[in-house]
Amino acid sequence: MTTVAESPTPPRADSAGDVLLSYVAEHLQRLKLQEPRIRREEPDAVHQMRVASRRLRSALATYRPLLEGETASRLRSDLRWLAGVLGSSRDIQVIEEGLSDRLAAEPPHLIVGPITQRITDKLDADFEAARQQSAAALDSVRFRRLIAALDAFLAAPPLTEEASEPARRIVPRRIRTEWEKLEKLVHVAEETQPGSQDRDLALHEVRKRTKRLRYAAETAIPVREKPARDLADAARDLQSSLGTLQDSIVARDLLLRLAVSAQLHGESAFSYGRLHALEQSRAAASEEAFHRAWKNFDTPSIID
Repeated sequence: MTTVAESPTPPRADSAGDVLLSYVAEHLQRLKLQEPRIRREEPDAVHQMRVASRRLRSALATYRPLLEGETASRLRSDLRWLAGVLGSSRDIQVIEEGLSDRLAAEPPHLIVGPITQRITDKLDADFEAARQQSAAALDSVRFRRLIAALDAFLAAPPLTEEASEPARRIVPRRIRTEWEKLEKLVHVAEETQPGSQDRDLALHEVRKRTKRLRYAAETAIPVREKPARDLADAARDLQSSLGTLQDSIVARDLLLRLAVSAQLHGESAFSYGRLHALEQSRAAASEEAFHRAWKNFDTPSIID
């Protein structure tokens, strides 16, 4: 699998604006590098562009007080669109691989009906549609305008006075804000009914906010390298603990729809229900892993 190598420690940044602009420049370059790779259909290129777009959007959100006007909001909106378009094909691949593994582990006598073929046909069709959507996005006027707008942002950044303040003072403050928002979302999730749709939605928001904290920590590496890397690593682990939960939600929705279709066509829905139950178990284990990880997630030293 081809991946983009982790970057070395960025040069030391004196101002908060330096931190933001350096991070945006790095990940805009990573995003641009993936366009020809996606057109050549190289492995992991779509995922890498999606990650770059998410990091850019996250940085613009975390450092919003450093930016004047609505430029950041417009860029974030277009980056959200791009990540959403690119995400479909990647998500489908993850779900297909997971369900294939679970089907392969099932005793043959419990595979009732053409479930393997039905899942493959559905997800292959969805993947092809997503691939075409991604290709169309790269050919769109909106994508070209986004790249031009990001280039223009770096050429003439709309920075506020706060952006000129020392990075060692401002950056931890921005990370503290992200940390506090994550704490609140975890509390909201813990107040919801276990196993409910509300709990699933709340934990999905926790996962997204954890990712935001992780990316915010990455921006701080030029400022306070060790505590920033420690926080980024801890946030990544916490985020990963909820990854299986979200995949399970998507897989269960697919299995339910395929089960209904099977019944309507006179096929057995037994194996769909069995896989659905296995996905529920995986989701429960994922949530337990998250709660264990959260108990060990100390207040980040970088914001002390």
